[in-house]
Amino acid sequence: MNYILNKKQLGVKLLFTIVFLHFSRVYGQYGLKYGFNVGIYQHDYFGGDIKEFTNIESPLVCALLCYNHSECRAWSYKLCENDQQYYKYCWLKSYVPALTAADCVWTSTRET
Repeated sequence: MNYILNKKQLGVKLLFTIVFLHFSRVYGQYGLKYGFNVGIYQHDYFGGDIKEFTNIESPLVCALLCYNHSECRAWSYKLCENDQQYYKYCWLKSYVPALTAADCVWTSTRET
């Protein structure tokens, strides 16, 4: 794997970091808030997928993707390294499905 970032990639990552450090509020061990309700870890809003992203670096980036998608109402992010099939996946949801228990999944709804 190539871990060397060019100046543009580094600038984008730095910009995301600054934006989230400035606008995010962390709620205990479970959540963040940036245009979303408090996130829930070890649960999933399963179903209702409208878009899927791979190799997403964090739940914060997944939340931002949802925030910037006009049809997104909820999102889920898989972060277990032992599940390589879906590791670092982000799913955007067109509606808020029923909340279910799920290993290594971070999920939240978008505030409207």
